[in-house]
Amino acid sequence: MVTPRAPQPKRTAGHPPSARPSPPAPAVLRLSVHAVPGAKTTQAAGPHGDALKVRVAAPPVDGAANAALQRFLALTLGLPPSAVELLSGDTQRRKTFALHCPDEPTRQRTQAQVAALMAPQAAASVKK
Repeated sequence: MVTPRAPQPKRTAGHPPSARPSPPAPAVLRLSVHAVPGAKTTQAAGPHGDALKVRVAAPPVDGAANAALQRFLALTLGLPPSAVELLSGDTQRRKTFALHCPDEPTRQRTQAQVAALMAPQAAASVKK
């Protein structure tokens, strides 16, 4: 049995805009990473195809390598850990991260830092 719905009031295009301006939308960058777990130190090792190769000191057990990789990216890129989100590749070497930048200057700075890490001679490292 279908229950009749009460008529909805019509919406008109002439509504005034909100009195409060909306905050700027955060910029999101996607970063492909080729993770190599079980290394001596956690460090960026340059490009691996179109991805950033990162050697991770943590073992690939119970998500330890993913957590260490997330912390490394946040520390290296100057973002809070909550701004680095694993989108795909939880159990694979090839992972995709979303880097949530709160504003345009942060997005540009982060993009420049990623480009520097992708340079073949770049090596940023973090001890265990």
